[in-house]
Amino acid sequence: MKFDYETKIINVLKNFSSKQWDPISKKWSLSIEDYTEIINRLKSIESKDIEIKYENLIPDLVIKAIADNAARSKKIDLSEKFDSEFIKTLYPYQREGIIFGIQREGRCLIADDMGLGKTIQAIGLAIWYRDDWPLIIVCPSSLRFQWANFILKWAPNINEEDIFVATNTKNLLPKVLITIISYDLMARTRSRFSVETNRYYNMIIMDESHYVKSDVAHRTSVASLIAQTCKRVVLLSGTPALSRPIELFPQLNIIDRNLFPTKHGFGIRYCDAQQKAIFRNRKRILVWDYKGAKNLEELKIILENTIMIRRLKKEVLNELPSKKREMICISTDHLATEERNLLMKFKSQIKNTKNPNDKKSAAFSLFAKSAEAKVEAVNEYLIDILKNDFKIIVFCHHKSMMDGVEEILNKEKINHIRIDGNTSPKVRQEACEVFQTKDSFRVALLSITACATGLNLTAASMVVFAEVFWNPGVLAQAEDRVHRIGQQDNVRVIYLVARGTIDEIIWPLISKKLDVLNKAGLSRDTFSDTHNPLDNDENQQLLTEFYNIIDREDLESRKNNISK
Repeated sequence: MKFDYETKIINVLKNFSSKQWDPISKKWSLSIEDYTEIINRLKSIESKDIEIKYENLIPDLVIKAIADNAARSKKIDLSEKFDSEFIKTLYPYQREGIIFGIQREGRCLIADDMGLGKTIQAIGLAIWYRDDWPLIIVCPSSLRFQWANFILKWAPNINEEDIFVATNTKNLLPKVLITIISYDLMARTRSRFSVETNRYYNMIIMDESHYVKSDVAHRTSVASLIAQTCKRVVLLSGTPALSRPIELFPQLNIIDRNLFPTKHGFGIRYCDAQQKAIFRNRKRILVWDYKGAKNLEELKIILENTIMIRRLKKEVLNELPSKKREMICISTDHLATEERNLLMKFKSQIKNTKNPNDKKSAAFSLFAKSAEAKVEAVNEYLIDILKNDFKIIVFCHHKSMMDGVEEILNKEKINHIRIDGNTSPKVRQEACEVFQTKDSFRVALLSITACATGLNLTAASMVVFAEVFWNPGVLAQAEDRVHRIGQQDNVRVIYLVARGTIDEIIWPLISKKLDVLNKAGLSRDTFSDTHNPLDNDENQQLLTEFYNIIDREDLESRKNNISK
């Protein structure tokens, strides 16, 4: 509010505890919850001497939605449905996020910055509303198995047979407690998601919900169909498109159709909608263009007071660890039967062959073939992650993996540097300088053994290991190319692990070896915060065999296969 000094208006404002005066802008501000009452009181003092102009009034439906949500903001005791261990796992802001979702009756948009743990908040809401399952989770293809692993880790009394991960259009959707499906598969199986057949699902979680930013896309219409019959609807997005509001409209409509009932009404108020002329079938017609933005501060306030909670990393930095590791399971479903059988053959040879040289040969073959088997899934994950605007480090071990990743980076026209064993010291230094100083270079593609030491790459705050190396000390050194003095952000480290590959053998021991060092006071690093679905007795036997037959000298001597 802004006005010349007027005693009657000031007296009205003084009755509201939310009032604030900004001497710099010379404006009054009040809580949006007081909006309707303020308007009514101001109208009551209008006279010949006091003329008040009401510009751009917020629609009554929005004000009602804010009031309804305020009324629902009761105190929530998480211990009613969560065990103490799960509550301890949550950071304070994550507990606040879950409580926000409960207060909104399980219909909300969690729009926290990337890396702040939106997944565990969504799973917390799913646990709270377990009586409303079956649950369907829609996410990018590369995250399907990550979701399955996190549910097994955090949701009590859930077994693998309770979860169905859809991998192709041929499989019918079984009636299990939890279904996980990608946006693309969901769109391609549209006929199975009519309102009539979808009544099986009562709760939906949509990860990376900006995938449904277009209201004409098939995936958006199918997601809307499913959500129509769901009692609980939770959307997750680190990029809620507040700068181009029209991309947010389909997501808001999925959560609450009454908040902004029409696209045009939303477009007029928040998208600076304009009519423009186009030619269609040689005829000139007028259409509405919603690509603009207007009243963004108002939109943000409305969303935060109704269905959206958003925390930026800088706001909760003191609550976060300086470095956080995650293990993400990626799929090898794309492998042909012949390739899958070959991997099984090498694993069997390591386990059953008596000759040490044959065991060693099988181990190296499995190591190399595993890299080839993972390339497609690794690239799928990287393309998803690079839709966000930040820099990342990608560590590889084998040349086949480095070449495969570089191929997709070139195809997608993503500027990057590459440093491997063949890179000269001069070029190596120049590449690091480019990555550190030029915003357009998004990816540093590095060899684990050639780049574990001696590089400073603090321009990135995310590290992705496309392959799991056998020595945890080397991995920790590689992580510290980013996690070092000069780093202004919390570091997120991702290990991409694939079932059926050598990862099943290497990953469990890496975790345990580093924990042993930690307990002995020899290392501050630990992998204990990563879930390990690959640890079993058979793998432990293979671990013993593997480390008995492989050593560093052997690994570094295989220059033809290894990127150094």
